[in-house]
Amino acid sequence: MVLMTRASADAAALAAPALREQFRQLDPDLPLLDIQPLDWLLSGTRFANQVFATLFGIAAALGLLLAAVGLYALVTYDVGQRTREIGIRLALGAHPRQVVWVLGRRMLTPLAWGLTIGLGAPGVWGVSSEGC
Repeated sequence: MVLMTRASADAAALAAPALREQFRQLDPDLPLLDIQPLDWLLSGTRFANQVFATLFGIAAALGLLLAAVGLYALVTYDVGQRTREIGIRLALGAHPRQVVWVLGRRMLTPLAWGLTIGLGAPGVWGVSSEGC
């Protein structure tokens, strides 16, 4: 059985002996084992939540880093494969901004699909970010 009482921070230390005396008057056989402040009792659950939140945050950061490295590698590979095409476009008088747009447009299509699926999927599967 757990009993919670409300006391100010100053009176918390003084409340323990008074609680013990009150319980002895009610029932001398009733053990009053441990009197602790609520913050101390909740600190165990807070610590576990903080550890899990930190671990999930680290995992999310590593996933984001891995995705960024993969995207960089994909763009680098694509540009490497199209080096001759880029050179020909520039030799024929294309502005460098137009060449960047041609390459960027090719990368924006998968990015748009990925964002659409990634941001829209939680609602499809019934997963909600509300209350987090």
